[in-house]
Amino acid sequence: MMHLKSYNKLIKSIIAIVLFLFSSIFAIIPSLVFKLDLNNLTASQEAYISIFDNIVLIIIYIIMFKKELKEEFLEYKNNFNSNMDIGFKYWIVGLFFMVISNFIILKLIPGSSSNNEEAIQAYIKNFPILSIISISILGPFIEEIVFRKAFKNIFNNNFIFIIISALVFGLMHVIGQESNIYQYLYIVPYGALGASFAYMYYKSDTMFTSYTMHFIHNLALTIISIITISL
Repeated sequence: MMHLKSYNKLIKSIIAIVLFLFSSIFAIIPSLVFKLDLNNLTASQEAYISIFDNIVLIIIYIIMFKKELKEEFLEYKNNFNSNMDIGFKYWIVGLFFMVISNFIILKLIPGSSSNNEEAIQAYIKNFPILSIISISILGPFIEEIVFRKAFKNIFNNNFIFIIISALVFGLMHVIGQESNIYQYLYIVPYGALGASFAYMYYKSDTMFTSYTMHFIHNLALTIISIITISL
């Protein structure tokens, strides 16, 4: 029975990762409803379709992991103070290594910057309200399901889970945005933050700890960017 339970978790987690990789397929729905040409969308249409894709993906994830998420939310709520203590502590550690590694990269390669970060800043500038929804609320939930929950279900060894989660999290924030080989160095700062999220999930045994800190992290940076752009 335990073997079957683990097998079911493995299959669900693999499906969750595949859905994440091909989530853009959900764009077919609004394109059919509103008769949109997916190859000729405006920036505004792309932004709203992206929100739609994320919402559909989250609904599917909630259905898939309903029982596990309910158990983890109860764990999160019942031990809220200790979970937040774990969350803030390891978020600070991850943020420290993220800032330091970013600083080192910029010193080693003057003038370089993360293309992913530049794309995010452009999105925030053009769609400040949507960016709060997408970057701060929806995105972190999806990423915690995929890079933390699914990976934790796949890898029984916690050390391997944390390392793989960090590396893939870092890679997914770089791949597709790279303009030169130096962009891959940004796997390190993104991976450092990813490792901290994975470790706090392991320590608290609830995805909602890492989701809360991921939400706070992204929301803070998004609000700072909105304020900075407005000045």
